[in-house]
Amino acid sequence: MHHMVDVLNTSPLDPNKCTPDQISQLTSQLKSNKYDHVISYLFIPDVSDVCADLNISYISWTYDSPLPALFTQAVFHSTNYTFIFDKLQCERLADAGAPPHFSYASGCQFR
Repeated sequence: MHHMVDVLNTSPLDPNKCTPDQISQLTSQLKSNKYDHVISYLFIPDVSDVCADLNISYISWTYDSPLPALFTQAVFHSTNYTFIFDKLQCERLADAGAPPHFSYASGCQFR
């Protein structure tokens, strides 16, 4: 299998609000090539919106809970694949009718 990976060369994206320049840069990069997926840490509503507009799947890995960005309309885009360590948050999103969200173990042992 051969996969190409590009990294968006911008300042860190704020999960609560990206700058217009960041959104423009992301949109331009995604339109300039054919991408199968966009992957980010945390769920970033503005990235989700751009991916939904361009019909590109958006994969996010969320390790904060609660994450305010998960309480936005963007969480309902059918192009989202959100991995969240908080199983209860996943259940709440599923109950609200959001597309599949996946719960995962935090990767560490608590005592």
